Amino acid sequence: MAGKEDSETFFSAATPLAFELGSLPTTAIPVDPSATDLTAPPKPVIITSPTVAGTYPVVLFFHGFYLRNYFYSDLCKILPPGGQVEVDDAGKVINWTSKNLKAHLPSSVNANGNYTSLVGHSRGGKTAFAVALGHAATLDPSIKFSALVGIDPVAGISKCIRTDPEILTYKPESFDLDMPVALCKILPPGGQVEVDDAGKVINWTSKNLKAHLPSSVNANGNYTSLVGHSRGGKTAFAVALGHAATLDPSIKFSALVGIDPVAGISKCIRTDPEILTYKPESFDLDMPVAVIGTGLGPKSNMLMPPCAPAEVNHEEFYIECKATKGHFVAADYGHMDMLDDNLPGFVGFMAGCMCKNGKRKKSEMRSFVGGIVVAFLKYSIWGEKSEIRQILKDPSVSPARLDPSPELEEASGYLV
Repeated sequence: MAGKEDSETFFSAATPLAFELGSLPTTAIPVDPSATDLTAPPKPVIITSPTVAGTYPVVLFFHGFYLRNYFYSDLCKILPPGGQVEVDDAGKVINWTSKNLKAHLPSSVNANGNYTSLVGHSRGGKTAFAVALGHAATLDPSIKFSALVGIDPVAGISKCIRTDPEILTYKPESFDLDMPVALCKILPPGGQVEVDDAGKVINWTSKNLKAHLPSSVNANGNYTSLVGHSRGGKTAFAVALGHAATLDPSIKFSALVGIDPVAGISKCIRTDPEILTYKPESFDLDMPVAVIGTGLGPKSNMLMPPCAPAEVNHEEFYIECKATKGHFVAADYGHMDMLDDNLPGFVGFMAGCMCKNGKRKKSEMRSFVGGIVVAFLKYSIWGEKSEIRQILKDPSVSPARLDPSPELEEASGYLV
């Protein structure tokens, strides 16, 4: 069941002024390294400065991993109007800022170095913490900071794979910082939160779905199936396996379908709850299960990592299922090829380009996925075997090429 996104955003009548665009006009001043200019920074920086005369605090902003400083131009416009001069980038730039910033500001504007704050996003957030903790050997020790803000700081891929310097100690209150610190979280909910939220939605559905259906339509809760794509496929499995603490235990499911389910980035980096055991037939499920996979899901898209990596994708999910179970793999399609055409917005753009995509029509992939789901649910709920058997006997009837050959294993053996 898909939820509908809100078409409007509502704000409290008392929206904090910090969230509003300030009244001071600003200017962006790019400054590049120069072999002939001794006052030039060691790396390219962008200074976002007020144009109104006055003395302002300094904020040093560090961009995220593999991002560009100009990616934050709109964000930077918010900071100076609140009374701050902002400098993007890190490292030796701080020393340069303390000595040379004045020369690059409007003549009527002064930067008060006594009020210098560190702000960073993603890997840049970790950089800000590292600087504050004294890990920048090049930093002039006379420079002091007034505050530290980490915006979704990231210290590595996992606890075992962290970037240098490794500043996390995994001991509470171990950071030796003599300044106020604020942390901002902008990531989506974690895996367990998603599973618990799914449980809440299922509970709501069992009690309230009827009120939202046409008067002539009834929903038979005795035939409730779980279907999910990608991380949502993993969520469906997690719910079926009993990991949703919020789920009403009286609710039972008739079937489970995972559409290219993904359990993490790799075997070593999985999302919570970690349901994969890497033991064949270890899933304790009392319902028929179908796993739909894609041939291109485990492949990289140029510089992007695979969207459905080996060891955490459909193959491992299927191996860990017990009969009754089915496996159907669209060989020539990618992880996102069952989505709509021409997805809107940035998220839609990213969804269309971040994964390895097939060259055939996405409409064929949608027909394939929809057909498998319908045929499998007919088989699971009502025992209708004709459609699923036809696909197993003659895979060429599928709009998408199936490789390896599809299979459906019952407790008594393979259905043929």
